[in-house]
This record gives sequence, structure tokens and C-alpha cells, in this order.
Amino acid sequence: SASSERAIVSVVVSMKTERGLTFPEVLIASTLIGPVLISAFIILETMHGAYSRGERRADLQQSVRIGMARIVRELRAAGLDPSGLIPGLPIPGPIQSADISRIAFIGDPNGDGSSKKIEYRLDLSASPPVLRRQQWSTWGGGWSGTNGAQPLAEGITAVEFTYFGAGGSAIPPHELAARLGEIRRVGINITALAPPGRILSEPFRLVSEVQLRNPGS
Repeated sequence: SASSERAIVSVVVSMKTERGLTFPEVLIASTLIGPVLISAFIILETMHGAYSRGERRADLQQSVRIGMARIVRELRAAGLDPSGLIPGLPIPGPIQSADISRIAFIGDPNGDGSSKKIEYRLDLSASPPVLRRQQWSTWGGGWSGTNGAQPLAEGITAVEFTYFGAGGSAIPPHELAARLGEIRRVGINITALAPPGRILSEPFRLVSEVQLRNPGS
């Protein structure tokens, strides 16, 4: 009868459902699902890598900006001499030494009423290179009271200082030692690059310029 045939079909379907998937069926399903999962993993990994690189690049740029901001702020205070040190120094002026990757000057950057000698220099002996700041607080025939050459910013591959006289023209590097007292403006160019493998090799450059407020005579 029709009811008996329906019962037999129901039993057969039930048996086929309960027996689960056969190995060929599992193989076919894996073949279909595998590429989808692999593609999803690749997309997620790529997005995560891009986010991480962007985050580390932002950290590098922020480090350079902080370093540049401090140099500019303290260099603007060059020549402020509340302790009256400058007249008795071998080089009686705000800028004590100057070259393409190093500058030292007298000032009161903290506004605490005490003159200090401050130096910024690029330490190429470090790996990666490090922009360092050093400070001396007392003079007595030589500088003492140093705080050591503290790292200011990492990932710096180049620091270039350019010096301009009162007329606005750049002072040639070989003439700087004899013309420190003529410096009225300092250009600063910092280039940063992360170590290989950490961030895409795209250098980040920051440029600024400082007009000396207290250049002296």
C-alpha cells in the first residue's frame, strides 16, 4: 500500500541521515571549504600586518616630532644666560659649537634661572642610530654636572643642521668654527627610518627652523 511505501522510504532516509558523511563527501566538503578558510585567513593576516605597520610607523613619527619639538624649544632659549656664564667662556656667545650633525649652546631652557650648556648630536655608533641630548650645568675651566648623553629619539638615520648669518645666507660648514657669533638662524632636518623588517622602508622627514632670540652682539 501507499502507506507502507512511505514508511519504507522514511526508514531509508532515516538510515542515510544517521550514518553521517562518507569519506568522499568529507573530502569534497573540505575541498570546497578549504580555499574559503585560507582566503579569510590571508585577508585577516594582511589587515593585521597593515595595522601593525601603521601603528609602529605612527610611533616612529611621534618620536621624531617629540625630538624635534624639544630641540626647537631649547634652541630658542639659546643665549639666555641668567648665571652670567657666557662672558667668561672661551667662546663668549650662545652657540658653543656647530657642525652638520651636532650643535651645542648656552641657555636656560627650563626657565629655572640657571645657565646650562646643551648639546644635541646624532650617535651613529648605536644600532639603530640615536639622537642624543647632553647637558652640563656648571663651568669652572671646564664643564661638569653632566646628565650624560641621554637618548632623545630612536630610528634617526640623519640629522642636518644648517646655519644662517644675519644677512640670511647660509654659513659654509668649513667656516662655522670661526663664525659662531654670526649665527642668527638654524635650520633642522631630521630623517628617521625604522630597522629592516619592522616597518616598510619609507623614510620620514621633518624640517624646522629656529630664529635665535638672544644671539648676543
